[in-house]
Amino acid sequence: MVGRSLSLEEGLDGARLTAAGEGAPALVRPLMVAMRWPGRRPPARVHVRLDGRESSLDVEALADGLGRVVLPHHEGRTPRWKRVGPLTGTGERGRLW
Repeated sequence: MVGRSLSLEEGLDGARLTAAGEGAPALVRPLMVAMRWPGRRPPARVHVRLDGRESSLDVEALADGLGRVVLPHHEGRTPRWKRVGPLTGTGERGRLW
């Protein structure tokens, strides 16, 4: 992911994965992101913010405390993506792996 940073936070509304990178080029293929929740099972879904769009994606559980999501590329956007403004709020941080 050229020019992007990933962050994972746990809040009252569930887990949120943010792929930030103003001016970064659009993804040209889907991107698999592994995430770790030490000592507990990954959530079934995670809220994702990518390129100013927000959606909720299924988390594939891989092992105890380990899961992954696949971020869609630009051509793979689905109608459930919606454009949103800046994120606000803070929460407990998870770990990207």
